[in-house]
Amino acid sequence: PDKSGLFAAGSYSRNVGLYDGGTGKLLYNLQGHRGGVTQAEWSRDGQYLFTGGRKDDEILCWDVRNTGDVLLRLPRAVTTNQRILFDLDHSGRFVITPSLSSDPSLLVYDLWAQVGEAGAEPVARVPCPALANGVQIHPTLPLLAVSTGARRFPLPGEDEDDAAAAAAA
Repeated sequence: PDKSGLFAAGSYSRNVGLYDGGTGKLLYNLQGHRGGVTQAEWSRDGQYLFTGGRKDDEILCWDVRNTGDVLLRLPRAVTTNQRILFDLDHSGRFVITPSLSSDPSLLVYDLWAQVGEAGAEPVARVPCPALANGVQIHPTLPLLAVSTGARRFPLPGEDEDDAAAAAAA
């Protein structure tokens, strides 16, 4: 986003590589995740990289001007191998992420209030009626899309109506 020529790629080996866009050469290897990295998203100004992973209870914010340093850790509960998607709002101020705790919710972090702190607390926790696995903030309108759901297959001796009723419960 800042025309620096960098691109980022996460891996299941829990690392994030920063590469030169022109040559493809690895410039930096960012380490700190506890699970395979499934999402990497640049801040709107291109100075920060946010990364999240499977079975990893933190979104990490990296300061790419001082590569290698984790600037901020945004806690969330991710206990699954499923990809759980977060998003940054268009102003670059808020990060919203699902949290798969025993009380499923969306967590809202205010980055302007959090920068410089080792750990962050959400400024809002929005309850979800079902486990959310992703969020997307509309770039210009005050809209938020949330994806939810889990696969539920009928067990032997159970018909599809029983399976649907159990999934809705």
